Amino acid sequence: MEIIVHQAILHVLDTTLDAPVLSGSCMEMTAEKTAYLQYHIEKLLASDDIRQCRPLPDSAFRYELEQNKDFIDLSCRIAGVLFDYMHAHTTIPGADLAVVDFTRDGQPWLGILKLNYKNGYTHYTESVDGAPVNSIIQQRAPRESTPTHRPSPASASGAVPSNSAVSAAVQ
Repeated sequence: MEIIVHQAILHVLDTTLDAPVLSGSCMEMTAEKTAYLQYHIEKLLASDDIRQCRPLPDSAFRYELEQNKDFIDLSCRIAGVLFDYMHAHTTIPGADLAVVDFTRDGQPWLGILKLNYKNGYTHYTESVDGAPVNSIIQQRAPRESTPTHRPSPASASGAVPSNSAVSAAVQ
């Protein structure tokens, strides 16, 4: 399967805040970022553990997908809906949301990847009495996404947030 990433945007859905931190422009796509997104998209599309779903014919989501040709605005609207849902359901953890415009084997797709945070540790150095002292500090970073929804090959798909990371691809 050939995955070509055309553009991607990242929004921060930190539920400790009152509003999502929405990007005003797409990410600059480096080889490293492209490879990271391609990896997650390929993992999503190849997984047998995801369930098929699709928006209802008269759903607002389907209408947005068909009518809204502004990728940044569409991604912000998706992020806003997910953030509101996450705030209403407090067991859903905060995360980064990557929205990706890509083609799979020449067909256009929209990827929606909720990347939950994990706690990790890294070093930090401080000066104590003029001498360096190394220690560790906890930091949050996006963890590997676990796809939980699968696209229907002939129609659009959507995602419902859960406690695990959510991924969806819309054709």
